[in-house]
Amino acid sequence: MTQDWFQGIIEDDHFNSAYGHIGYNGISFNFPMPYETDDFNVGGQFDYPVFHGLKSEETFKAYTIAVKLSQYMSIDDNSFLNSLDYSLGITWIDVHSNISLGSYKSSRWDIGTMLKYRLSDYYGWKDYKIETSLGLTYKNIGRRSISSGQGDEERLPEYLKYGFGVYGSYPTKAISLTKPIAEWFPTLVSISYSYGNEHWEDENSRIFGHGGEIGLLNTFFYRHGHYSNHDGHVSNETNGFGLKISAKDIVAFEANWSREYWDNINYHQDFFDWMVHFDFVKIYDFVR
Repeated sequence: MTQDWFQGIIEDDHFNSAYGHIGYNGISFNFPMPYETDDFNVGGQFDYPVFHGLKSEETFKAYTIAVKLSQYMSIDDNSFLNSLDYSLGITWIDVHSNISLGSYKSSRWDIGTMLKYRLSDYYGWKDYKIETSLGLTYKNIGRRSISSGQGDEERLPEYLKYGFGVYGSYPTKAISLTKPIAEWFPTLVSISYSYGNEHWEDENSRIFGHGGEIGLLNTFFYRHGHYSNHDGHVSNETNGFGLKISAKDIVAFEANWSREYWDNINYHQDFFDWMVHFDFVKIYDFVR
């Protein structure tokens, strides 16, 4: 993803992000690609001598490993536990900031867990999919300092993020369509909703967000969300669209666009990202 921040307000502020993901048999890895930077040319924005020549460049890398623990648990004929997925993940983040006034670096750990309950499996609803999920992440644990390399350090705050979501879908085969359409587009319509909150270590902050998505044929998506930070007097709305082109989930391409409206400064920011997905196991089975 390549992004220009605050178009029309601040020039030469660019954000680049790219990452890779590999998963197999309930274990997944996320790793950064050599493209994650944030460049901000402050000196060209303000006509004050103190800002002249001031420029910043920040690089950040995040490495994640996650394990679907429920896949490795031996459970007898318990329909409730067999319909429950339990995952645990840990992320290491390394950030380097270079500005005209000096260089800074920080590193920290995040740890999170997620529970997903497949109601449709528990109740035996074969033609429908209904799932609920609950997530919890504790951020900035372990080494949490920002260092300038000259003995100056500042402690990073710990905080907790948690949220829940619901998802439901209706299959294409449930209506009178030809078999090829149902094979290539098994999901006719899907609806999801999620809510998230943040709780900071030393503050009674009220920061939350929620949003929903409607999908058609698992190809076209419309999304709408809201973010609110009462202490910071921030209230933002987001609208977006998504397009996913998939060959039976063997190979897939996905592109997403969204626009965030900043009510407090009467401004909007556009975002665009894309992703390519390959299922090498399915590719092997297909060509074998």
